[in-house]
Amino acid sequence: MPHGVVGTVVALATAIVGCTPFGTDDASPPASLPDDAGVPNDDGGATDAGTSLACGPFVCPNGALFCETFDTIASPWFTQLTHGTVREVEDCTGKALLAQLPAASGAGPRTARVILNRQSPGQTEFVLEFDAWIDTGDFESPSFGTILGLSAHGNGNVTGFVGLSFGENGLNAVIRSVPQERSAVAPIPLRTWVHVGFHAKFDATNGLVEVAFDGKTVAVLFGPTLSGPLNGLSLELGALTDGGPTPALTVKIDNLVLR
Repeated sequence: MPHGVVGTVVALATAIVGCTPFGTDDASPPASLPDDAGVPNDDGGATDAGTSLACGPFVCPNGALFCETFDTIASPWFTQLTHGTVREVEDCTGKALLAQLPAASGAGPRTARVILNRQSPGQTEFVLEFDAWIDTGDFESPSFGTILGLSAHGNGNVTGFVGLSFGENGLNAVIRSVPQERSAVAPIPLRTWVHVGFHAKFDATNGLVEVAFDGKTVAVLFGPTLSGPLNGLSLELGALTDGGPTPALTVKIDNLVLR
């Protein structure tokens, strides 16, 4: 399986040139996914029929910066565990990452995730695609459960964070670690495989977070996503809960592509 080159902090090796946003079509896929019909406002294809795009045959596409199928969980991934488990499981396309956290009655971070660190001065924009299966219960404020995080780093500090996190209103696309923190509800089906597209741009003024499930855009956030320099980024996948009593959280991930 192809792996990226590990560095001090996760980031893309080169900037994505000509990164195409998901678009305004209510069924627009991420830039790396073909539109199955190309009809404005309705793609007339798999998404409309309710068919998941996840867990099909996987080939690392030409030009990808990093691909992962989780046949083994090894370098360059770093495993972070606090009261949880991370392992491979037979599912989706061969094997997948399985991250599990039990329900908890009190506050305090609980983690079961893998982290990829890379350096890349000058990188600001990227597209992530992966297949995900999630099972959890209801979160009550201020508790939360994060399944995807991208932390921008500059000069040893976190200068931006975007990701996907459960809260009292379900799953949200989030922007954190900037003065104007924001979120947008990103409803995701539970206990079924879903193909996730995640497009982000780190910028102190014109940042972007865009989320698609099975080729359909479900959440878009605009505004500042960066509060300082950017020379690296950490990719965090799995489960993290905190903030108070939390339900159990199970996350499976497969077929990751980073562009």
